[in-house]
Amino acid sequence: MKSLLYLPFVCAFILIMFNGPGRAQPIKLTLHQTVERAQKTSFDIFKAKYEYLLEELDYTDFKMQLLPQFSLQLTPASYSRSITEVYNSELMMYEPVEIQKVSSYYKLGMSQPIGFSGGSLSVYSSLTRSQQFSESYSNYTDFTSIPLNISYYQDFSQLNAYKWNARIEPLEFKQAKLEFIEQREEISIEAVNLFFTLLVAQQNLAIARLNSSNADSLKNIGERRAKIGAISRDDLLNLELKQVNATIKIQQSKNELENARLDICEFLELPLNSEITCIAPEKVQLTHIDATIAQRYALKNNPDSHDLKRKLLLVEKQELAAKREKYAFSVSAGLGLNQSQDEFSEAFQDLLNQQSFKLSMNIPLIDWKENKRNIQRATLNKEITEKENKKIRELLMIEVSKKANEFNIKKMELYSAARADTISQHAYQATQQLFSLGKVNVMAINDAYNAMYTAQNRYLSALKDYWYYYYTIRKLCLFDFEKEMELVEGFQQQLDLLNK
Repeated sequence: MKSLLYLPFVCAFILIMFNGPGRAQPIKLTLHQTVERAQKTSFDIFKAKYEYLLEELDYTDFKMQLLPQFSLQLTPASYSRSITEVYNSELMMYEPVEIQKVSSYYKLGMSQPIGFSGGSLSVYSSLTRSQQFSESYSNYTDFTSIPLNISYYQDFSQLNAYKWNARIEPLEFKQAKLEFIEQREEISIEAVNLFFTLLVAQQNLAIARLNSSNADSLKNIGERRAKIGAISRDDLLNLELKQVNATIKIQQSKNELENARLDICEFLELPLNSEITCIAPEKVQLTHIDATIAQRYALKNNPDSHDLKRKLLLVEKQELAAKREKYAFSVSAGLGLNQSQDEFSEAFQDLLNQQSFKLSMNIPLIDWKENKRNIQRATLNKEITEKENKKIRELLMIEVSKKANEFNIKKMELYSAARADTISQHAYQATQQLFSLGKVNVMAINDAYNAMYTAQNRYLSALKDYWYYYYTIRKLCLFDFEKEMELVEGFQQQLDLLNK
């Protein structure tokens, strides 16, 4: 009776030994499900997201740079001990004296960049306490206060960084968005490739098994016909060879299927033991893409096209900066109140005025035309950038036009391939029936099978090309031609989905 208690464990052990590691629950994937999962779970999409988030942090820094900055500087205690030679008027000679100093410093400040001018305004208040100890020299305690100090600094030889950043940073931030969406579409293209690789492998295995089954049936028919002399020995040997080749083809197809399954599991972040079945798309809705419309959206949304304006602004900035480098000219001015007393309570009484003004200039007398060469470099860089921008636009327009035309052609090829696939399957079935009736030979069977196999692969290839070119044109234009909407419109929603 006790032995029955171990029966479930023995059965489980036998199943593990004979079946090996178990497979996960089968997963059925359509093309759109594969693309959606890749856009949410693949490693590449998380890498693209973090690259975008870094750019977002930089853009936040830019928006914060014109806000006032507050700081508190504290030096609660500072001690120094030194031996210094001090002149003794009584002895009329220098003598060494030990001096100890203890001090503390407190400063509360605020700085405010001035965007329209490029200067900087600062306001601060500070308090310093100094105490000196010496056995043979003067001892004192001093409090120095600056209740209020306002200063302004402007370097006219430098460009207004705030003004230029206000023009460049928004472009860079939008560029980061477009590059994220472009990477997302690139992931879609990879998902399409892996999906159809697995789908073709599944189809090849199914065809190989069907062919093996048919080869067995034809071999049996051939053997029966050979007994009555209705088939030659060569035809019978060809049927046997077809049976052997069909068995080999099954093993090859299984290996290809396993490799394709592992690749898509890794890409979609699925368990490597997942059983995946790809379901071929039955219909396609989009039949035509207008090349002119595609070009318009590519010029607007493509990251390479969008980045042209930013590059041109950068070289214009470099050219203007080079023209200002010849002379250094800056102005600083300050206004404040201060006092220095022995007692803390008196350090804030009878405040004294302090003003400062500084005008600095640096004029090189001979620079061996270095500044002139810098300006020439900047001008040449601007010219080549303008030429490169024009060429990039032209190449983008050509590529978009080609891809749109290729997509439209692939749509027509898909219809033809689907029709050929249906016809070849009917032809193969009809040839099998004719062979069983003795009306055709083995060569006709082989030709019909090859035609069916070729037609099915050609159909799947055309289906893959259709979706490949569709997502490629989406990536170039960042535009959904099915929903007729720009992909950047759903950017925040796409990003929120990744954070769930």
